[in-house]
Formats: sequence, structure tokens, C-alpha cells
Amino acid sequence: MKKTTLYTFKGLFTLSVLLLSLSLAGVTQAQEITVNKQNTIKTNLSNLILSGGSIHYERVLGESTSAQLGVFASFISVDDTNFNGFGIIPQYRFYPRSNNGIQEGFFLAPLVGYQTFSLETSMGNNEDAKATYSLLGAGLDIGNKWLIGQVLSLEISAGVSFNSTSLEIETSNASEDDFSIGGFGSTTPRLGLSVGYVF
Repeated sequence: MKKTTLYTFKGLFTLSVLLLSLSLAGVTQAQEITVNKQNTIKTNLSNLILSGGSIHYERVLGESTSAQLGVFASFISVDDTNFNGFGIIPQYRFYPRSNNGIQEGFFLAPLVGYQTFSLETSMGNNEDAKATYSLLGAGLDIGNKWLIGQVLSLEISAGVSFNSTSLEIETSNASEDDFSIGGFGSTTPRLGLSVGYVF
């Protein structure tokens, strides 16, 4: 198996544990946030570290449910393969311990997702191979969301997505073996470390 630079799990795990410890030890959760604050705009810091960037919009649906739509862009390298593309991930969230419509704490989040990338890799002899790689899948995240003060949110999540994949090679003398897919396979782990603005 080729070594990949896509997922630095050890560093992300350490950072997540540190933030979780700080949150549990010293963060005063917002008990006075009014129920008319129905929206959260957030970014996933793990996307910033690993790939490119992302933005997510979460909207309250009911007493303990919400819907989230996330969009991300990726500009990364896996071994000698360059990925450039984007993804869109709708998500339904259930907060079993929601209190008076204030959605925080533990959550379950089934999701679907579509991702598409342009791939490019060197084949040697000053020749590059190009391809288009797409994933369509479904999965589940579990996590915890904290509300801080009146306007901030912090959440940590982990999950997995199961995908149908398609690789369309554009270079005539290239093959699938020329490209390194890394973590963008039929089973994709998911990590989330997000900060957001509540309004």
C-alpha cells in the first residue's frame, strides 16, 4: 500500500482530545441561548488542515432535529497524484438530549454525499496522466456540539461513508494503477472539528 499524506489521523486525534478536554474542563455552555437562534454557519478545521476548505450551514427543523448542508473544496496530493475538486454533503441530525429546542450535546447524523475530482499524476518521461474521479455515497457521523456564550459553537465528530466510485481515465496510455486514491475509496473515514457562528 502506498504511503499517503491525505489523513494525518494522529495529529487530528491529539488536537481533538485537547479541545474536548478544554471544553469539558472550562467552557461554560450557553444555557440562555434563545430558541429563535435557528441557524449555524461553521467551518470544519480538519478540512483546512487536510485538504482545502469547507463551509456548512445547519438549520433547526424541530425540537431535536436539524438539517445541515456542507460544501468543501480539495487541493491536495496523495503520493504523486494531485486532487482538485469539490464535494457536497447533506446531513440530517438528531440530538436526543435537546433541551427546549436548543440543539447541543450528543448527535447522530446520517448523510449522503457527492464528490468529484480532477486527478493528475506523473508517468515519467515528462508525461502526465489525467483522470476524473467521482464518489457517490452514504454514511453516518456521531459527535458532540457545544454552545459557547451566545454566538459560538464547537463540535467534534467522527464517522464513515460508504461510496460507489467511478474513475474515468483521460490519458490513452494510462491505467488505474497510475493513480493513488488514498482515503477517497469505497470506504472513507470522516473526522470533524468545527467552529461556527450561531444566529
